[in-house]
Amino acid sequence: MVDEPQCAVALAAIWTEQGRFDEAIGLSRRIAKREAEDYEARLVLAASLLTASQARQAADTVAWCREAECQATGALRLLEDKELPTQRLQALSIRAGARLLLGDHEGALSDIDAALRDVPDDSGALLNKGLVFLEAGRFPEARASFELITDPGLAARALVPHATACHWSGDAAAAAGLLRGQFSLNRGDWNDIHRAELLCEAEAALGGEDSVRSLLEQALEQRPGDPRLFAVVATRHELRGEYDAAEASLMQAVDLASEPDRHELVWRIANFHARRERYSDAADGYIEVVGGDASHTAALALLRSLQSSGRLREALSWARTIRESQHLPAKLVVETEAQVLNYVGDVSAAAERWADICSRPDATMLDETRLAQALLWSGEHDSATAAVRAIDASELRDHPRELLNLARLKHLLGEEGYLEDAYAALRYGPDDPSIHLGYFALCLNEEDDAPGPETVEPGYAVLLREGSEERWWRILEHGEERRSEHELLPTEDLARALVGRGRGDSVVLQEGIGALSAEVVDIQTKYVRAAQESTEAFSTRFPGNTDLTRVPVDVDDLSNIRSLVSQRDEFGREILKLYQADKVPFAFLCAKLGRPTPEIWRASTASGEIRIRIGDGTEIESARAAESLRRADSIVLDMVALLTMHALDLGECLRARFDRIGVPQQVLDEVRTLLYEVTLGKRPRATLARNTDGSPVLLEVSDQEWADRQEFARSLLEFASSFETIASYPVLDVEPDHLEALADLVTQSGVGALYAGDEAAPERPLLVSDDLGLANLTRALGGEAVNTQAVLLELHRERILTDMEYSGLIARLAQLGYRFVRLDAEDILRLLEANGYMTDEATRALLATIEDPECSNESAVSVTAELIAALSARGLPQQQETLLISVILGHLHGGRRTTRALYECLSQLEIRLGHVPTVRGRVLASVTDYIRIVMGDPDLAL
Repeated sequence: MVDEPQCAVALAAIWTEQGRFDEAIGLSRRIAKREAEDYEARLVLAASLLTASQARQAADTVAWCREAECQATGALRLLEDKELPTQRLQALSIRAGARLLLGDHEGALSDIDAALRDVPDDSGALLNKGLVFLEAGRFPEARASFELITDPGLAARALVPHATACHWSGDAAAAAGLLRGQFSLNRGDWNDIHRAELLCEAEAALGGEDSVRSLLEQALEQRPGDPRLFAVVATRHELRGEYDAAEASLMQAVDLASEPDRHELVWRIANFHARRERYSDAADGYIEVVGGDASHTAALALLRSLQSSGRLREALSWARTIRESQHLPAKLVVETEAQVLNYVGDVSAAAERWADICSRPDATMLDETRLAQALLWSGEHDSATAAVRAIDASELRDHPRELLNLARLKHLLGEEGYLEDAYAALRYGPDDPSIHLGYFALCLNEEDDAPGPETVEPGYAVLLREGSEERWWRILEHGEERRSEHELLPTEDLARALVGRGRGDSVVLQEGIGALSAEVVDIQTKYVRAAQESTEAFSTRFPGNTDLTRVPVDVDDLSNIRSLVSQRDEFGREILKLYQADKVPFAFLCAKLGRPTPEIWRASTASGEIRIRIGDGTEIESARAAESLRRADSIVLDMVALLTMHALDLGECLRARFDRIGVPQQVLDEVRTLLYEVTLGKRPRATLARNTDGSPVLLEVSDQEWADRQEFARSLLEFASSFETIASYPVLDVEPDHLEALADLVTQSGVGALYAGDEAAPERPLLVSDDLGLANLTRALGGEAVNTQAVLLELHRERILTDMEYSGLIARLAQLGYRFVRLDAEDILRLLEANGYMTDEATRALLATIEDPECSNESAVSVTAELIAALSARGLPQQQETLLISVILGHLHGGRRTTRALYECLSQLEIRLGHVPTVRGRVLASVTDYIRIVMGDPDLAL
């Protein structure tokens, strides 16, 4: 019988109705394969696959839904030349259901509309259409579809979704009317439970009748251990705000339940936790419910909970699973993946996902803005520019922060119109302090010495004086809407009277008896006026925010300016003390001083006012770093190490030793931001500082200085971009709150360096950090870190650097003013020899490390004695030798201000000089003479 196609098809249909899905599908597949042109076999197979998927009986729901879609499509192809409307309707309905499960709402609607064109009143198609609308959150449209259903059986199936659509479209009364009398808690199946709970919600919204209470009490008397009834109890508790009792009832229900009730109740607990914003607990519940099925109804809820709870690695993995298994995944899925990729600094991959989103029919200008931002930070300048130019800023007015982001993007890309977008963001987000700050920052790039408007035009602000009172008015441009009481439409009488007037002109406000007039006192562009109003009212409007402070200044009284300079100096000194005491990293110092790390580094290494500590100078540190570097084939540069390598021009040497050299995306972001700031921003005329006598002084910023800053930023970005950009996937394993605290300490670029690493690699690349605070933090977190000097030693060991090159680079580190640069006498000797035994800037910088009080007495004495002993063997003229010995001893003594180190050096020299009487006597005499001079007694016996 099974071999007969018609009988086999009929049997498969029966097995499907009985829930024997594996048998039905297996039989249908055999018939469909053997009878390839039999549309009935394809339809039965498609129906079995879809029904199994809807019942969660599929081993792989996604695969079965795709197969159902494919088989329904094949059936439709076979039906094209046949007049069989019923079968065609069935095929469209099956395919619509499969597409709905796959997340393809548009495809499902397309099939449903095709079915309704053939049979406009088909209840099955209307039911499916309502379900699609309901899942998409289009509640009024869902309700309208459900209300057209005429088939009693399908109307009963649509009851709960119909009531849900009514409730969520704001008509709780209609929802309650549909549900009353349509369930019995005495039976207690889940359909009745769902209807009772939805009725509880509707009646709670209405605030009146509670028709479920008595029914529930009666049912509990009959079945006090029924877990399903406890679900209704929990719903009622939650609606009354009794959340602990609601959770207790759900947990009691789970304890009482067996499968499949337990599965349903765990789902309910997960939903409860999500509503209470206990997202990690919710995620655990959803994981159990979903069971890895990407097409499960709770799949998106699981994704939201994972992301909201900070379990971002799981969120990324789950988003990818959904995206890869569905033809058109929900937008949330791709958004989540893009956001997590951006979070870890994999901005190129994030840009690909944003591009996917922007290719969808439901893409918005918000998505286009985020794509443009990802393209910019991934270095795709031209693509970012094209993306920005395609954005319609008017569509972002409901999202003022994104509108401000668009303004920033335009400014960074050198595009016009950024100030107009920032101004619009300020108008549409007046209660957001970040928008005021962003607008003010963008306004700083505008020329402030340009002459103000001569006459009033639409878009300008006018200061009118009427008697002793003055008030600003702004004339809106055509098409703008009024948003405050002091804005005038261009068609209003006062606006028409003001247009064309100049400063000092009078405007008649009222004619005849009691005539009134006003004087035009000032005219400003809307941008200037908005900036002034924002700064003037910022502290009052946002009293807890100190990011923007207004300082009133009287030209005859500069005490406010003096006070501001004093406060800034005191703050800077306190932060510097913390850094000098090794309590905070260099990145923290830079952030608190309010300037990018590259600029503070550049100023520090040029002036020597702030010395950058790259290591502790110990043998242990050196040995540990050497061992780490011998094993390393990949390194990552933090911000200060990048600056050091750039200053030493070590790019090619690094590439000769290491297979991979990475720069964290966050470090590149900071460098790019600096470049945009100095190339697109306005050159500051001066900087405020303190004079030697304590008075405030303005230091002019020359054109050449500004050009040098621009060239430095360009060169640094070019150098950084010559290496591989690396993301920081290990941040996915760190608590978000912990990351936020780390970012406050070491900045975002520091966090990127701390956790730089690939997604799949078990080990992170070795971090090269010239910020000792950051390096120590890396080690405390279980990572490895070395500094540039250790890298130079490795390059020297590998013969990539010659002896002379190595010594010259060590001298360069000393010239940069780095603290705890390790050196030996041979480094100084090589440079002296290359310079004809004359000191120069490089050798003096190396000798200054001996003088450094932080250099241990033992190390300073050892290097000094070794260097003098080595010089004595070079056969120098005695006068030159004596002069060099005096210079070297001067550095040893200069850092200590006692003669103890000199005596210790003399003792070591007595050992090192051996038994050559002439040399020994000459050198010891020179040292002895120097000590006598230092002691102030030429006749002192030693």
